[in-house]
Order: sequence, then C-alpha cells, then structure tokens
Amino acid sequence: MKMAVGESLLARLSVFMKAYRLRQRRRGPLFEEEPILTNRGQTLDQMSIDELHARISTLRDQIAACEAEIAKKEAQKSAADALFGGKS
Repeated sequence: MKMAVGESLLARLSVFMKAYRLRQRRRGPLFEEEPILTNRGQTLDQMSIDELHARISTLRDQIAACEAEIAKKEAQKSAADALFGGKS
C-alpha cells in the first residue's frame, strides 16, 4: 500500500512540476517570494581571450559613439552661442 501512495505522490509532483515550468515560461515565477534572476556580467578574469577582445571592440565602438555625440552637442552649443551671443 505504501508503494502505491508513494507512486501517487510522485505522479502528483510530476504534474505540479510540469505546470510550474509551463507557468514560469508564460508568466514568470509561480510564487511571489521567488527571486528574479538577473543577468550578471562576468568579471574580467572569468572571460576568455576571445571574449576580452570582443569586449574591447564593443567598448571602443561605444567610446566612438560618445565622442561623436559630444562633437554634435558642442556644434549645437556653438551655433546657439553664435545666434544668441553667448560664450563659446
């Protein structure tokens, strides 16, 4: 008799886990107290050489974009200063 009860509990647990996984995929955690996992970045010592090269490339692209934005804003400020007589 105990074996049948155990099998019944395993069957119920299996059904619950399937429903739980389906709900997680559709709507997020089943229980409110479950922590939301965040995508934490790797530390540099955890990265491979190729990943480090890719990171450097990405950072250089971001720096170039920032420098272009600075140049654009400086040009806008100069134009506004010329128009309204402000300091350059």
